[in-house]
Amino acid sequence: MVAPAYASDTSGLDFQQFVEEFAGKKDFFVELASATLSVAGTALAVAGTAVAVAQLDQAKRSADEAKRSADEAKRSADEAFKASPEGKIQQALAKAMEPFEPSRPQDEVIQRPVMETLRQRIASWQQHATIIGGRYQSGKSVATEEALRGARGVVRFTIRSAEWTDRMCKHLGVDDEGLFKEVMRRAREKLKDFPDNLTKFPILLLEVPRTTTKGINLISSTAKDVATDKIGSDCVSLFGGSGVGF
Repeated sequence: MVAPAYASDTSGLDFQQFVEEFAGKKDFFVELASATLSVAGTALAVAGTAVAVAQLDQAKRSADEAKRSADEAKRSADEAFKASPEGKIQQALAKAMEPFEPSRPQDEVIQRPVMETLRQRIASWQQHATIIGGRYQSGKSVATEEALRGARGVVRFTIRSAEWTDRMCKHLGVDDEGLFKEVMRRAREKLKDFPDNLTKFPILLLEVPRTTTKGINLISSTAKDVATDKIGSDCVSLFGGSGVGF
């Protein structure tokens, strides 16, 4: 509020005269005092608002910092779990349960009757082996992969060295054959959630290039080991080699 203006000539007045001149103008001093208090109140309000804004900003920074700490703790916990045996098993299981995608695109594959025969054999498998014979590059691998297209529970690995079992485990993301077998066991249980899947059993698909010369003696024993009643017939092993199919 602005104090009222008074027109008065005070030039040449001493203090006593000044007092007498304004003695009858009490409303001037009242208005002046009110205006002073109003300005002071406004200043206090502005100061209070500034404090509130500062407190709000500090609270927001604290909340953001708490969220960052919580997110970092969660990331650390997730990473620790992924690095644990159980975490590796779950990640490998998720990978094995993805629909199988053959090496060759479907539009490049010529459909042959043997592919349907393989599908029926895989779908009804209970025991015994199925051998696909044929000369080199006759299409044994293509036919087998095409028969498995879209099937869940298929683990494919190409054998290239004598240490292929260790590399196969690493390829799946587990540390050793013990964890590998646990993945296959859980895969069989998980396949019960997919009644329309091609196979009720997880499939270990081993590809053996003609150039592979080391580790061959382990193929039969390892395939048999993961597919026998030692682990409850949890896995079907398919393997291919030179001259003979799967």
